Amino acid sequence: MRNTTPLHLARTRAFTLLEALIAIMVVGVIAALAFPLLHTSASGLASATAAARTIDRCTYAIDRITRELREGEVNPTTGAMLLQTADVDAVRFQSGRGLELDGDTLFVHDDAGVRAPLVDGVESFVVRYIGQDGRTDTRLTPASTQRFEVELRVGGLTLATAAVPRARMVAP
Repeated sequence: MRNTTPLHLARTRAFTLLEALIAIMVVGVIAALAFPLLHTSASGLASATAAARTIDRCTYAIDRITRELREGEVNPTTGAMLLQTADVDAVRFQSGRGLELDGDTLFVHDDAGVRAPLVDGVESFVVRYIGQDGRTDTRLTPASTQRFEVELRVGGLTLATAAVPRARMVAP
């Protein structure tokens, strides 16, 4: 059987060196244009992940702080708070429970006095002790504290809350 295809159509067509170089340059230009977009997207994802992690840590810490302060010890006879330490950056009840900022780590103390880190990277931790009128600073007379106002700053994120100790039952 004889091949009837003309000789000029039977040859396999290949890329010339010039065509290959042009193709490489076009792909390089497209990659150079796409890289900043991909880099920005990856950086944005990393930032969003870090922010979400910081928010989670702060939210957990502020919830735990609120719980600790709400469960504050009260003298059943007088209704007075049983505070041992009432500092701007530390709260300790007479049982040993409390919160304390040491360096850039906020620690929580349990009834046995065991100290455990609550959150690290703390930029500021401020506790205000408020009296019955809602304005008076009761740090000098901590037993008369009716409300705690707390501000926690971690990783540029500031969360604030107020905690009122549980109902005070005073014996007649």
